[in-house]
Amino acid sequence: SGIPSLDNAIARGYLFVNTGVYPAAIALFDVLLASYPHLIACFMAKGSACAMTGDYAEAVSCFTLALAEDPSMFDAWKRRGQTQAARGNEFLSAALADLDQASILANGSDDDIYHQRGAILHRLQRYDEA
Repeated sequence: SGIPSLDNAIARGYLFVNTGVYPAAIALFDVLLASYPHLIACFMAKGSACAMTGDYAEAVSCFTLALAEDPSMFDAWKRRGQTQAARGNEFLSAALADLDQASILANGSDDDIYHQRGAILHRLQRYDEA
């Protein structure tokens, strides 16, 4: 962001996410987003924290908001796809569509996308495509 105090707060939130203190991370990112509603980093980190707590609907919402800010961000497509897959079989088609978009945008720079796509195709019993 270029604002030292804001950047420090975002870093603290990422530390909370990376150390498993998800409720504190979510609360901090909610406060930051109330004042700075276009911070992609906050949407991404809050989405990750929500996914880790099993709040998949909120995680998908966060990744969708990140994509509204920057639709070329392949990591947001990937994370939303992963979260959709975690929601259950009825969301696998949406997950696959997100991972397909992530794959296009990543242009081969993230091998994990292919692994995730293969796992979803397997769950969809589309073995010849996996």
